Amino acid sequence: MPRWWFNITGGSCQSFVFGGCKGNTNNFLMEQECQESCVLGGSKVTVEGGTWTHMVLIPSLGGSGDHPGGFNTQIWPYCTVPQVTGPCCASFLRWYYSLANRTCQRFIYGGCQGNKNNYQHEEECLKCCSPKPGEGQGTVPEQPWGHSGVPVPSILLGYVMDITLKMCWRKPELPGVGMRWSPGNDKEYLMSNAYTL
Repeated sequence: MPRWWFNITGGSCQSFVFGGCKGNTNNFLMEQECQESCVLGGSKVTVEGGTWTHMVLIPSLGGSGDHPGGFNTQIWPYCTVPQVTGPCCASFLRWYYSLANRTCQRFIYGGCQGNKNNYQHEEECLKCCSPKPGEGQGTVPEQPWGHSGVPVPSILLGYVMDITLKMCWRKPELPGVGMRWSPGNDKEYLMSNAYTL
């Protein structure tokens, strides 16, 4: 039975013959339905011309351009997902973009329930997924300490908490009262104060 599917590489809907077994969501009865669901903004996604509409920033490898070690590379978001073989038992040789290695690598595709990081030819994979240098917009400059700023405040907060807890255990005074506090008898202290005037 003839159906339509969206080819992310070509950016268009193409016809295919559906066998009727274990289909996925990229399977449309009519070409118009495929185009309305998949073609971005009603027009094709031009791969060869470099017209990319939804890009994600990825960290550069060890320094290039104005932001060494920073986020200065753009890549198509489908290229950031891992390869999926799928549950079907076919054995199609395909290519996927490995974000860790920044290259296209071969894998065996089972024929169903894959994702869009799945290309028939290495050239298609490279054309779609090779990182595009950032043009200054949306780039994140490198932090002065060489990493994202998350670990430093966390370490400082942990250090301050550690010092504060050590001080409290050495000199456990109740604030404003000047009396020593013991974690073992806090109930007795509260009860005796509640009934004593």
